[in-house]
Amino acid sequence: MENISTPMATSITSDDSLQGQTSPPFRFDDPTHRLLVGLAYLLIAVIGAIGNSLLIFAVMLSRKLHTTTNIFVVNLAISDLIGCLMLPFLTVIFVSEPFPYSDSFCQVVSGVLYIMFPASVVNLMLIAINRYTLITKTQRTFHKIYTKRNISIMIIFSWLYVILVIFVPPAFGVGALGYNKRYQSCTISSDNPLTIYYVALRLALLPVAGLVITTMCYIKIFLFVCKATSDIKQRKISSSSLEQVRKRQLRVTKNLFLIVCCYVLCITPYVVVYSISAARNLLPWGSVFYSVNSCLNPIIYGLWHPNFNEIFKHILKCQFNEIPQKSKLLSWVLKSGPGKQRAVITHKEPFTITTGSC
Repeated sequence: MENISTPMATSITSDDSLQGQTSPPFRFDDPTHRLLVGLAYLLIAVIGAIGNSLLIFAVMLSRKLHTTTNIFVVNLAISDLIGCLMLPFLTVIFVSEPFPYSDSFCQVVSGVLYIMFPASVVNLMLIAINRYTLITKTQRTFHKIYTKRNISIMIIFSWLYVILVIFVPPAFGVGALGYNKRYQSCTISSDNPLTIYYVALRLALLPVAGLVITTMCYIKIFLFVCKATSDIKQRKISSSSLEQVRKRQLRVTKNLFLIVCCYVLCITPYVVVYSISAARNLLPWGSVFYSVNSCLNPIIYGLWHPNFNEIFKHILKCQFNEIPQKSKLLSWVLKSGPGKQRAVITHKEPFTITTGSC
């Protein structure tokens, strides 16, 4: 049996003790696995950066997308975009030997990642609440809730809540961000004995809570539409109105299925492998699946929306003149002409809020 005072044994993390001391502690140091994980992060970074940038760009260029829901969609895309831009640093970690970063820079990388991806989950929740209010409440109630002031508060909350959950426990000695010896990566530090409680708290207050609230909102939307369909049948309203409600019900059902199932598929591997101590050697792959959600969000909230579809096509084909309801920013750029000297754009355009089903 290996002496526990060896250098490898001294790098045991807080959760290694759960596996016992009769076998050497696991370390994620297989070169092939590390290379594959690093390349997976790089692929997610490229796809996520392009998709989220395209989504943000589309909202900037067309007033047709200036809705209250799309404010949260843009906030979601920003958090995903920053998270994706940080993933290449993880790629460098997984493909490099020895460890390429300082302790302080490692804490910065892990801190940004642990803020951005949970912020994405909170934004998904806020979008679900927005849609629930839009569909099930009156227009008067919707406008009363979603004023510019309240929207600003919600956006600030989406970031402040995540920052508090991520940084307050370590401030009191419960967990710490930084270098993890077991996985040789920038994640949660392996030197804190309360790491497992920190991770459990973070999962409960962010992904799990976000999933529960998001699911409840879409279930209530679906039940509301079902009830509306039943009322129409009882009142014998025209078949055209009934058909419109049926199409609306189908659309809500599809969105519910896609949003909830994709969220569950992305977060489940991470939660499962961390919950089972014997499976924690798969935690890097669970983190990869968790990160995939940042690539799916532009697809769910962009490509499935007909307005986004239309504007995406014009942008990708460089047909900026064909973009409907051009924003003031786009109109100013087009009027400047390709032959004129381009100055730094300092024009500020007010974000006109409209309602509508996003």
